[in-house]
Amino acid sequence: MKKLLILMLVLSLGLMFIGCSDDDDSTPTVTKVSFKNNTNADVTVVINGVDGNLVAGETWSYTFDNAMFDEDVDMIPVDYTVNGLYVATEERTVNVNKNEDTSVDVDAEGGIVVLKNNHYLNFTSAIIYPAAEAPSGSNILTSALAPGDSIYVLKDAADYRASILLENGNYEAVDTFTLVDNQMSNAIVAAQKILDVNNQTNGDVTFRLDGGSVNRLSANQSKEFVLGDTYGLQVQVDYNGLYIFGGTETYDFFQATAYEVQVTADGGAIFIVNNTTANITEVYIAPSSDTEWGPDYMTGSIGAGQEYAWTVEAGSWDVKLVDDEGFFAEIFDISVTDNQSEYVDYSDKAKSLGTSTNLKNKAHYNYPLGGTRVQGN
Repeated sequence: MKKLLILMLVLSLGLMFIGCSDDDDSTPTVTKVSFKNNTNADVTVVINGVDGNLVAGETWSYTFDNAMFDEDVDMIPVDYTVNGLYVATEERTVNVNKNEDTSVDVDAEGGIVVLKNNHYLNFTSAIIYPAAEAPSGSNILTSALAPGDSIYVLKDAADYRASILLENGNYEAVDTFTLVDNQMSNAIVAAQKILDVNNQTNGDVTFRLDGGSVNRLSANQSKEFVLGDTYGLQVQVDYNGLYIFGGTETYDFFQATAYEVQVTADGGAIFIVNNTTANITEVYIAPSSDTEWGPDYMTGSIGAGQEYAWTVEAGSWDVKLVDDEGFFAEIFDISVTDNQSEYVDYSDKAKSLGTSTNLKNKAHYNYPLGGTRVQGN
């Protein structure tokens, strides 16, 4: 009886082990390789003909069919490639372990030199070399680099310089710049761009370069600007002044290295001077040949003791002023010439009480047709 009990116990334990073995065999096992992008740019991993696109910091996994493993092989080498801004594109190999997740870190292998052509000539060749050494090395350009274009070059972190050959046979140099792993560094070559702004009017002129800060030039003065890398190969100049109608011009440094902006008068000015205690709230400026006053050019008001100017084309003009106390004045036949100012004095003696109309109260309109443009200043 005792022997029978022992035999039954052995059989039970055997069945338990067999059951455990069956459970293990039924559990699916996964073999995969996971790639983590540790660079500051997107990378693409190609493995077994499959592309994995990873943004910075992302992980992507590729799963293998275990049938690729022989019965007695637990690890095989697999080729793959990585393409990204901060990594060299080349074939690589990872050892894949059966039934495991093999991790691969995609790390930055240097920094990026951004070589930018801000010159007006093509770059025909370029070398980037260690800053402590004499210029040497192979041309990094496979074709001419046109004005405005850039090329990205992966280099080990270090201090560098660059030497550029222009299509006219001259060389340009880029002073020492520092390259850091996983970062970009600009190497910009620009022509010396000179912009000379010449105010040829009798009043102040204000202007901006590429929408930047306001520059002011007094009457008949000029200023030279040597434009560095802050400005591109095309520079926009916006200008305004007392004797000019505001405008915009674009200067193309693809074509030349120096330009003179000549600001000349294309109108005169009418100053409205308020010598009353009221506020002038309406201002009408119309050619003397017109029978009606036309639009109101006042957007705010001219307070007591203040003055405001309008730029107008040369010719004969009429002005009507209305204040906030119910008075108005009409002044006729103001002769305006380019680059000169005419003053209209609004005083208590000149104004009348009442309601004005859009029709002028004058006896004659036998003036030749003149300019029609009016602009506040």
